[in-house]
Amino acid sequence: LHGLAVAQAALITSSMLVLFAIGGPVFGLWSDRKQRRKWPFAIGIGAMLIGFAVLAAAPTAPLAALVPVLLAASFGAGSMVLSFGFAKESAPLRLQGTATGVVNAGVMLGTLVQMPVIGLILDAHWQGVAINGVRQYDVAAYRAGLVFLLAWIAVAMLLLAVTREGERLYVQATGQDRARVYPASETEFYYRVVDAQSLELVPAPSPVPPRRALQNRELLNLFSAFRSSKTFVGRDQLREGLFTK
Repeated sequence: LHGLAVAQAALITSSMLVLFAIGGPVFGLWSDRKQRRKWPFAIGIGAMLIGFAVLAAAPTAPLAALVPVLLAASFGAGSMVLSFGFAKESAPLRLQGTATGVVNAGVMLGTLVQMPVIGLILDAHWQGVAINGVRQYDVAAYRAGLVFLLAWIAVAMLLLAVTREGERLYVQATGQDRARVYPASETEFYYRVVDAQSLELVPAPSPVPPRRALQNRELLNLFSAFRSSKTFVGRDQLREGLFTK
């Protein structure tokens, strides 16, 4: 459509992939700092939605306008990694592994569905032109394929909009990190905070000889109340000191 040389087209494509890879950890870090998954995810999907909308509406626009939009959309696509944490944190502890697996299956299934459908759309709009046995598609054919991808992203945005986040209760003292509050009853609540940096294990003989080795799932269940990522180090140290030494 734009008469690009192979090297130029490869440079643009590679840049999009690099920004997609960078977008993952950037959105992950941002989401962790804000302690939110939904709206950073929505911003990333919104960037993709805008990018594909521009590309579908004006595929022949100047490259100076299209390339920045495509790069921004690629960076926003990196937000898809938030779906793993979002699903895991929305599921009960006993189903968090299952939730993560379902999300990963969805990622693979999406690619499996999109590729043949786009191929069918392109073939349906083929005008009969072929060069050396390779079918050549016009602007209308590519636009139809892009509209399908645009609709796919719009559905993803809609599904994200109807999900819920923020039902957890937190407290935060002045100058301190916020901590999640758990219900003990309808009127009483409690919270647990572990400072992993100040946790210290003191060697001591075991008062009871070990009976058997606990499996990892059993250990996780024992410490299921520790839900904050900041307690993982302290929890693992304590778990090692109590049960595996």
